[in-house]
Amino acid sequence: AEAAAAAEAAEVAEAAEVAEATEATEAAEATEATVVQQVLQATNHYAVLGLAPGADASAVTRAYKQLARKIDPDKNGAAGAEAFKKLNESFATLNNPASRRAYDATIGPTSDPSGAGTS
Repeated sequence: AEAAAAAEAAEVAEAAEVAEATEATEAAEATEATVVQQVLQATNHYAVLGLAPGADASAVTRAYKQLARKIDPDKNGAAGAEAFKKLNESFATLNNPASRRAYDATIGPTSDPSGAGTS
C-alpha cells in the first residue's frame, strides 16, 4: 500500500511539473507574440529597438540581440519574419554612425521611445 501511495505521489508531482513547464512555454510564446507586435507597430527605428534616441552603440547592439532571440522567424512564422526584417533594418541604420546621424536628422528631436508623434 505504501509503494502504491508513493507511486501515485510521484505521478502527481510529475504531472504538476509538466503542467508548470507547459504554462511557462505558453507564457514565453505569448511574450514573443507581443514583442513581434510591438516591433511591427513601432513607428521609428528607436521604437523598434525599444530605445530612446541618444542610446549608445552598446545599448543598440544589446537591444538588437535580445529582440532577435525573441522574434526568431522560425518560432513566430510570417509575422516574426516581417518583424525580424524590420529589426534588422533598424539595427543596420542605428549601428552605423553615419546612417544614424542621417536618420536622426530626419526624425528631429524626440524623447519618446514608443515613437509616438514621430514619423
